[in-house]
Amino acid sequence: GRDLFKQRIPIWSDYSGGTRQYRSLSSCAISRRWSGGVPGRIVDLFLQVAQIGLGEIKCQGAFLPQQAGAIANPDELHLDIRIIDGKPESTTPLIHPDGASSRKTLEECILQGLNEAAQRAMDQGLLFNDGVPGTYFLGCPVTLNTLGGFHIPLSNGGLSISTIELPAALKIVQSRITLDRAKDLEFALAVESKISGEVSLASRESGSVVTHSHACATAVEDPDDPPVQNGQVIRILLDSHFDIAEMANLSPVPIDDVRFPVRYTDPNDSDFDGKMVRQASD
Repeated sequence: GRDLFKQRIPIWSDYSGGTRQYRSLSSCAISRRWSGGVPGRIVDLFLQVAQIGLGEIKCQGAFLPQQAGAIANPDELHLDIRIIDGKPESTTPLIHPDGASSRKTLEECILQGLNEAAQRAMDQGLLFNDGVPGTYFLGCPVTLNTLGGFHIPLSNGGLSISTIELPAALKIVQSRITLDRAKDLEFALAVESKISGEVSLASRESGSVVTHSHACATAVEDPDDPPVQNGQVIRILLDSHFDIAEMANLSPVPIDDVRFPVRYTDPNDSDFDGKMVRQASD
C-alpha cells in the first residue's frame, strides 16, 4: 500500500459509500474544520497595544471669587497636580457650586477624561499604513468642562475653572500575528460520516509516530461575542502612561496620510508557497 504519511496526504473519507479520496495538503480545504472553522488553518490578525500620554495641563477661564480673606493675586496660586504613569500622586478636592463636596477629585476627573478619549480613539478602528508594523503616535487633545465649572476649595478662598485643556496623545505599537497551525504536522485528516454528519479530526506531528484523533466540535457563536475573524484588529489599552516627551522631535502629519482602506487578503486563500487552497469536491 501507499505510505500516505510520508507523502503528506490527508484523507477525506465517506463512511456511507466506503470511498476514500486522496488530496494534497495544499488543495484539501479542511482549514474551516480547524477549531470549528474560525478563523481557519492560518490565523492572521493585527495587534495594537496603546498607551495614553499627558502633557502640561492648562486651566482656561480660571478666576478667584472676590471675598473676604481671598487670595488677592492669582499668580500666588499654585495647584500641585501630579499624575505619574496613569496613577494620581496628588489629591485635589472639588466642591459643587452649592458648596457640597464632590465624590471625585480633580485628578480622578482628569484620568476619566483621558481614558474615555483614548477608548473613543481606539474604537475608531484605525489600521495605520495598511497594517505595516511600527510605532505610531496619535494626537487626541481633551477638553474637560462641566456645568458650572470646576470649583476647588482653598484654605483662604476658592478657585473656579471653566475648562481644563489636556494635551494628550496615544502611542500605538502595531504588529501582525500570522500563524500556520499545520506547519508542524506530517498530515491532517478529516473524516466525515454522511449518515450521522459527525466529523473526526486526526493529525500527526512531523517526526512523530503518534497520531492524535478527536471529534470535531461544532462552533456555537454568541451573537453578543462574535468570534475573531482573520484581518481583524485586536486592541489593548494599557493602564500605564507613556512619556509624551517621546514625541518632542516628531513632525505631525494629517491622519488621512496614514489612514486608507485596507487591502486585506485572507492567507487561507493561498498558502505560503503561492499554491491555491481550493474547496475539496467530489
